[in-house]
Amino acid sequence: MNVQQEADHYVIVGGGPAAAAAVETLLGDPGSGQVTLITEEEIAPYDRTTLSKAVLRGTGYALPQLLGHVEDLERFRVLLGRKVTGLDPDTQKITTATGEIVSFNKLLLATGAEPRRLTLPGSTARGIHYLRDMVDAREIKASLDASHHLVIIGGGVIGLEVAASSRSLGHDVTVIEVGPRILGRNVPEVIAEAIADEHRKHGVRILTSVVPVEYTVEDDHVTGVRLSNGETLAADTVVVGIGVSPRDSLASEAGLLVDDGILVDAQGQTSNPHVYAAGDAVRMRLLPEQRGHRLECWKAAGEQGAVAAANMIGTASSYTSQPWNWSDQYDLSMQSTGYVGLNSEELVFGQLDQPGGLLVLNIENGNLVGGCGVSQGVSIAKVIRATQRVLENGAAVDVPSLQEVAGDMKALTKLMTSVARGTSLAV
Repeated sequence: MNVQQEADHYVIVGGGPAAAAAVETLLGDPGSGQVTLITEEEIAPYDRTTLSKAVLRGTGYALPQLLGHVEDLERFRVLLGRKVTGLDPDTQKITTATGEIVSFNKLLLATGAEPRRLTLPGSTARGIHYLRDMVDAREIKASLDASHHLVIIGGGVIGLEVAASSRSLGHDVTVIEVGPRILGRNVPEVIAEAIADEHRKHGVRILTSVVPVEYTVEDDHVTGVRLSNGETLAADTVVVGIGVSPRDSLASEAGLLVDDGILVDAQGQTSNPHVYAAGDAVRMRLLPEQRGHRLECWKAAGEQGAVAAANMIGTASSYTSQPWNWSDQYDLSMQSTGYVGLNSEELVFGQLDQPGGLLVLNIENGNLVGGCGVSQGVSIAKVIRATQRVLENGAAVDVPSLQEVAGDMKALTKLMTSVARGTSLAV
């Protein structure tokens, strides 16, 4: 058994944006010591957001590497293809599946999330896929290259991005959603319906309020999906996208506090002072009486990784950003920001076919709490970024002033920008 011990050793477990941002932060401090990143994948951290889009389309897109400019530094090493199977926070050691024991001064768990599995009769057949990493994307691409009928189970962001990519390749695509509409978890209904209409225009069939009950199989390969309404959909390939679960078992088995995610504070610290966590694996709890939030957000993961790394080396930092998400489908760009509750009031501005796009701002108790929009191209980005700055600055917005500029997205963006800067009368 190989035991490695190094002073001032910072270890990161994971291969996504939280891990990459942490590496950059640690290496940005010349006195931070040795930095080791351990990832299960056979390639260094890369941008996974491209997997459901450019990678599936096979357009010769170069996979963006997140650490290409720091890999040669003497203080930094990457251990590829290593699964961490054990963690002892008290002795400050981790163990890999190959028997390596790595000591650390501080550890960052950036283990991400895992696609939820759907267990139905026929689930073990070939042609049924989940999308998390590059290996999954390549397998889906190979399956699509040899098939024509694609069924996607789940009408969330990942499923819809796969649908858009597959339709661009000419595949017959059906999306199954058990809920009454697509994007039901955190996207306003008016925006979800606009996106659904765009998919229908491109030839995607969307079935809602139906439940898949069985895969039909022939010669150990999926041939279809039987639904609760009695219909059987032909399928050479099935992609399941029904959400993700945090990969928190390593933390849980080590005795760290978890609650559908590794519990961390605003500094990224877990219940053990030697261990930090960031990204899709965590639930950030700012107050003990709160359950906290799991963001499942690429940008937030990177910011949390940078914050945690700063605190690991003694530089006080807190995560204070408002979450920001995006999704590209066909020529549409959907973007959102904020923490939106179930009972917020919705103010609707614009239309998808108008300049600036369609926007929903969420109001709770008279306060702006979030926004979500969609546009042809990326024009919606300006007002969403302005909304994000308003939220992060804690600026108050006068709702009637917002309503006065309804239908003029340029004026609304200008107003929100002024509010964020504290120069508007709309406060």
